[in-house]
Amino acid sequence: MSDEEAEALWQTLKELGEVVGQAQALNRANNAIAMEVVRDLSRMAPDPERYIADMFERVSARADQGAIEKEAHPVPMSIFAR
Repeated sequence: MSDEEAEALWQTLKELGEVVGQAQALNRANNAIAMEVVRDLSRMAPDPERYIADMFERVSARADQGAIEKEAHPVPMSIFAR
């Protein structure tokens, strides 16, 4: 491998690392938002713990069927910019 090829590979790996890091950050933000929404909704239920348990079961059942990946919607970066 030439020095130019090694440098190009290194730059590609750095860029890939940045993209993966950004995706992980968005995932963490989305998880935190979803957690807050579930908490707010559960507080309105007569049995908050049961509400969360039932929701977990529904989501887990869909995940077992592989449906969740097909339901994903892109989140625009602009919602995080303020």
